[in-house]
Amino acid sequence: VVTHEKMWALANWVPSKTNVDAKIVYRQWWHDAGADFNANPELAAVYNFGGLTQNEPNGFKQPDGGGYYKTFDSPENWAEYFAWYLNQEDKPPLGGMTDPQQYAEGLKSNGYFGASVQEYANGIIDGMKNIPSGAPDMSLVDESKFKGINVGSSKNNSNSNNNPANNTQMADN
Repeated sequence: VVTHEKMWALANWVPSKTNVDAKIVYRQWWHDAGADFNANPELAAVYNFGGLTQNEPNGFKQPDGGGYYKTFDSPENWAEYFAWYLNQEDKPPLGGMTDPQQYAEGLKSNGYFGASVQEYANGIIDGMKNIPSGAPDMSLVDESKFKGINVGSSKNNSNSNNNPANNTQMADN
């Protein structure tokens, strides 16, 4: 089971790649994965804290859609991929977002979730009370577990040759 402190440290790693506020990243993960990051134990076991799916069959079928849940080797691998995902979205670009409402609107426009914008934004905002107090313990981030994904830039104009997601989708939440 991953801890709040570990996820808070990883959420603080993401802004260096996306310029998305760490508090928004953490709150989104808390909303998507549940208060203990284990709302769906099968997804938590493969470090998928957002219901990220793919079209390529991998044996982990999404029950309410046509895709397959992506699997990750570690929470670091998830955070790295999530940063890449944020940098790919451009309807509107998500990089640099600091407002939970605007961020939710951007995610919705990019097809990340199926709920109403207000419902999703409220879920992100509700996560604020669960952010660990104090500075993140960055020693909890194991740099050796990153896969070296070229996450692109927060301006969403990257054409990375290291594309880890063919036909990536997000599950309806």
